[in-house]
Amino acid sequence: MPPRGKATLRDVALRAQVSTATASMILQRKPGVSFSDETVARVLQAANELGYNKPVLKSAFDRPAIAVLIPQITSLYYSFLAQSIEQRANEAGMDTVLFDGHSDSERLLRQMQSVYRLGFAGAILTTPPDMRAASLALELGRKTPTVIIDTYNMDLPLDNVKIDTYRCGVLAAEHLLELGHRDVAFLEIDRWRNSGTCSLRLQGARDCFVRWEDAKLTVYSRPEPHTLRPGSFIETRIMAREMTEEALQNGGHTAFICVSDYCAYGVLDILAARGLRVPEDYSVCACDDIFPSNLPGVSLTSVNRHPEDIGASSFDLLLQRMKSNTPEEKERITHVEYRSSLMVRASTAPPRRA
Repeated sequence: MPPRGKATLRDVALRAQVSTATASMILQRKPGVSFSDETVARVLQAANELGYNKPVLKSAFDRPAIAVLIPQITSLYYSFLAQSIEQRANEAGMDTVLFDGHSDSERLLRQMQSVYRLGFAGAILTTPPDMRAASLALELGRKTPTVIIDTYNMDLPLDNVKIDTYRCGVLAAEHLLELGHRDVAFLEIDRWRNSGTCSLRLQGARDCFVRWEDAKLTVYSRPEPHTLRPGSFIETRIMAREMTEEALQNGGHTAFICVSDYCAYGVLDILAARGLRVPEDYSVCACDDIFPSNLPGVSLTSVNRHPEDIGASSFDLLLQRMKSNTPEEKERITHVEYRSSLMVRASTAPPRRA
């Protein structure tokens, strides 16, 4: 037994047979989180028996804080997702700290190492780590309750919320093919600078088009800008304008599939500047369904990935993990899956007549 007054939070958790996170929340009397009377009594008794004294300056935060790692704060999809997590955390009496990885794998590695060292109450990775960071994610999960929002179906033994990104491309492609489009341009901002892998959305669309003998999907691509460079938050739209001009020069296309709504806005810019009508002359379909796409003046057909629901579910999983006490609860891995939905609006219609 440690000397009286020298006990650590871990000692209390071991004595009470609960997780360190549970012991911390009970001893801090954190609002918004409830435990059984029996669990609270065990923790308080263990702290008393061990002479545990809560450190006065244990953390820079007034309340328990969780780390939320996102790839791009300028993306409205991730902004809405992070906001949903923050709202849920606030209801539970916790604060959040955002880490923006700027879609840079090296930066993500550094941030994960910082989260590991700083001792957050929990962590949510809103995009799965690459193979190099996967082992660090597992190490982080052993020390800190961790949830991953997984778009690649990585088989990591961590609680996760799965999103079928491949389905985004399938839904967009099937929609245009069913309308009768057979010559479609796919505009992509390549999000994989460090590998030759194409986006899952593009792969989903391609797999649909190969099943139609008379259908053709032409890909126009630009490298993803690094969002730490000044002005880069508008570059996706500028690149989309360039790709649209290129696609119009090639001729024959009757529709566009855009890898994101931001990309689609660039397409709409050029079509409007050329005096071309949507959807009478060209149909435009995108992925993400961010808030502006639903505005009457835009009315963009897009694939909704439900960021608010995903953010709330990821925090609920994290809180569940933080409250895990029994060996069975600690060993249980929870998977939650969200299926994307196509929101059909005024930007798509059957193709124009020749």
